[in-house]
Amino acid sequence: MSIEIDTQHQTCTLTSAEGSHQAPLSRIEVFNDDPSHLSQALVAGRRIAITEEEAQALVSAGAIDQRDMLHATTDGSPI
Repeated sequence: MSIEIDTQHQTCTLTSAEGSHQAPLSRIEVFNDDPSHLSQALVAGRRIAITEEEAQALVSAGAIDQRDMLHATTDGSPI
């Protein structure tokens, strides 16, 4: 899987074995999957597993950040 962020046009293209999906950054949601708390992106109704680095890059470029950040002092935190 690869992610290409076009900041000039405010779009993102995600390419996987299943094909490519392009969407405006403002329509991409980045969130954590329960119970694993791994990052995923919601693009055109599809949930796509992404790395933390990719999640941060998407959010920094303009995607919607819906992640629930857990801390070591939070009850139930896997940290």
